[in-house]
Amino acid sequence: MTASPSPIGFNFFRRRYLMDEHQSSSDYEEFDIEELEQLSTIINEQSCTTEEYYYLNDSLEDEALSTAEQNKQNYVNKNLYEMFRSDRGYLKVTDMVAPLWCGVQHSYALLDRVERKTPAMEKGTIIHLKLELETTPPKERVRTDETLAEEPWALHILLQLDGLLLLTKNGITREFPIWGFYKDSLLFGIIDELTVLKTEKDDNLLSMKDNKTRGTITIPSQSQILGSELQLMYYYHLFQEYFQNADSWWDSFLKQQDLDGKKNLGQNFLKQAIETLPSIDPKELEAHNTLSGLHALATRLTKDFQLRSLSPKLTVTYRHNISGDVIRNHIFDMNSTILNHYFHEMFAYWHNEAEPKGVPENETFKCKYCEFSERCWWLNEKAIEVWNRKRKRLYP
Repeated sequence: MTASPSPIGFNFFRRRYLMDEHQSSSDYEEFDIEELEQLSTIINEQSCTTEEYYYLNDSLEDEALSTAEQNKQNYVNKNLYEMFRSDRGYLKVTDMVAPLWCGVQHSYALLDRVERKTPAMEKGTIIHLKLELETTPPKERVRTDETLAEEPWALHILLQLDGLLLLTKNGITREFPIWGFYKDSLLFGIIDELTVLKTEKDDNLLSMKDNKTRGTITIPSQSQILGSELQLMYYYHLFQEYFQNADSWWDSFLKQQDLDGKKNLGQNFLKQAIETLPSIDPKELEAHNTLSGLHALATRLTKDFQLRSLSPKLTVTYRHNISGDVIRNHIFDMNSTILNHYFHEMFAYWHNEAEPKGVPENETFKCKYCEFSERCWWLNEKAIEVWNRKRKRLYP
């Protein structure tokens, strides 16, 4: 007897793919007692043998494959950079790490224009603000000329100058903007925390840290740790290039962004710079009141204050998202080989050189909390793989 197509049967295997967080990938290869009972019930309802259910219900698999493929075509073969980032001409460092959690989820959110701001993210923002206010007094800086394309970047450099002065005064600064090229891609980011360490030779060595918040005291998953590590590696690379090799990239940056580095930023901007940077001689700021001038000033200050050397030991500090208490410090080494590998993977993702990647089998716990899981083409494809694997194991 031929079994009629049953979405119940396929969904059984789709659910099977959604493993528990504590299961290993090998758990996919065996049924437990409860699942055998569920499968037996499905087969009895179909009035067919187990062999008939697996081998004669091909239309079910064909239907599932067709649905998955139709859904997939709406979310692949898209140049996400051209669609969502080309207007500003650069990627943020967070753009280069966020898809590592799940590239398929990330592409769904972009293409469906879903703002993914959770209560946990909002709690984390509050903790970050508290940390920033501990070390960096708030200073209001605003655009004084909306028509001047150079001004937003100049405001970033004012923040850099402020941060460098705080490093010399207090030995710590937070929310330090940085940008530059990795390969030929322009990247922009905000370094969470920089502190000054003294070496045995009494030289200054900067230590870089990123604070992450969590709702539990559990150790983060490997994919979460990897994303945080790569974020700091990008910051490390950008900081080194920004202040030590500016001659090799600054002109390319100005050209790509269509900026005039020599254009005067105006008296209103100068007045704001003088008011918010009282430690710098006003004549010095006036003499550097251009985008390239401010960059040169910041670069010179890092040399004068011996703030150019970064420790290759990077730190991710995990904090509780309510109390702000430290859960764990994760210390690791800068690794250019790893960074280069994942850069190419993310470049391919953004520029449509490869399909988005979903989660691996040992991390499908993420799917339980994903708003796109019910229509996820990646999850459907993997569920079909499980379906076929089970069928071959039972009837080789």
